[in-house]
Amino acid sequence: ANIETSQTEVPVLVRLHAGNFQDFMLLKDDLSDLRFVANDDKTPLKHYVEHFDPINQMLFVWVKLPQLTGGIATERVWMYYGNADAVGTVASGDAYEISQSLVLPFSGSDAQISDKTAYANVIENHEAALNPASIIGGGVQLGGTQYLTIQDSPAMRMVPETGATFSAWIKPIGTQVDGVVFARHSGSSHVELAVSGNLLYAKLNNGGSVFETPRSVQLAADSWQHVAMVLSADNLKVVVNGEMQASIPVQWSELGGSTTIGASLNGERGFVGELDEVRFDKIARPQDWIKVAAINQGAMDTLVAVQPAEQLGSGGHGNQMFDVILGSLDEAGWAVIFVLAIMAVFCWMVTIGKSLYIRRSSKDNEAFL
Repeated sequence: ANIETSQTEVPVLVRLHAGNFQDFMLLKDDLSDLRFVANDDKTPLKHYVEHFDPINQMLFVWVKLPQLTGGIATERVWMYYGNADAVGTVASGDAYEISQSLVLPFSGSDAQISDKTAYANVIENHEAALNPASIIGGGVQLGGTQYLTIQDSPAMRMVPETGATFSAWIKPIGTQVDGVVFARHSGSSHVELAVSGNLLYAKLNNGGSVFETPRSVQLAADSWQHVAMVLSADNLKVVVNGEMQASIPVQWSELGGSTTIGASLNGERGFVGELDEVRFDKIARPQDWIKVAAINQGAMDTLVAVQPAEQLGSGGHGNQMFDVILGSLDEAGWAVIFVLAIMAVFCWMVTIGKSLYIRRSSKDNEAFL
C-alpha cells in the first residue's frame, strides 16, 4: 500500500474469483472450513465473509491483520480450507477493530441493512434500495429521497479527545445539487460531509461557529471513489482515494444525536447515487489507515495478491505438489536427493539382475524336467 507507518488491527479485504482461485468446489457450502493464519503459520486471524457465490465463483472476505507493517514490500497470510470436519465459529464483529463503531457493508445475503460490528447499532429506517452488484458485493442505491438513520448510542459518540472518522465508497449519479453523504446533529451543532455540484466538502457548525473546507475537491460523476472525513481535536480533513485534499483548523465540543446517511436531518438535501462500505470510527484515523482502505477495497486492489495453492486443487496455475517440493529445496535437500538417486539406481540394478537370474533358473528347471 506504500504506507510509511505501521497500522494495527487492520481489516483487509480478500477478493477470490475464478481468475485467482481454482478451488471453489473444495470449499464447504457454509465456509466453516475457511481459516486464515498469520505469517508465522500459527496465529489464527479473525475473518468475516461478506459475499460467497460458489456458482459464479466469487468470495469476498474481511481478514483482521494484527499489524500491517509500513515501509516493507511483502507480508504474508495463510489461507486454509478443504477440511470436511471443520466447524465454523466466526462472528462478523470479530473482524473489526474496537474503535470501528459502525460498518455497513450492505451484504446482498442480508434481509435488511445491519451493522456488522460488535456494537450492532440500530438502523431506524431501511429506505435505501439494496444493490447486489456494487463495488464490494452489495451496496445501496439512493435517489435523493431515500436515506438511513442510525440511532444514537455510546459507540457513536464524537468527542474532541479522540476525534472521529467517516468513510465510504460513493458513486454520484449526475451532478449533485447539494447532497449530504453523512450528517450528525446535536442540538444547534452538526457536522456533515456533502457533495455540491460534484465538489466534496466537509462542514462543522459548533453552536454558531461555522467551519467549512474549501469546495475545491472535484468528484467524478458515475464513478466509484473512496471518500473520508477526519475530525480530530483541532482539525477537519477531507480525504479522497487515500490522499488528503483539504484541511482546516476547527474548535468543537461533543456531538451526539442520531446519524443520517444519504441525507441531512429529516431527509433533506438527499444524495443521488450509490454507496458501499459505509464506516464510522470513534477515533481520528491517520491517513495511512485510510490509504490502505482505499487501495485495498478498490476494483484494482494492489495490496493483496493471491498465490497458487500448495495442496488440494489449484490446477490452473501449474503449481502442483512436486513443483512446491522442488521449489522449496536448499543445498542440503538437493544433496539428499542426489544420494537417494544413486541408491535408487543400485536398487534397480539389483532388482533387474535378480529378475534375470530367476528367469534363467526357471528355464533351466523346465529343461531339466
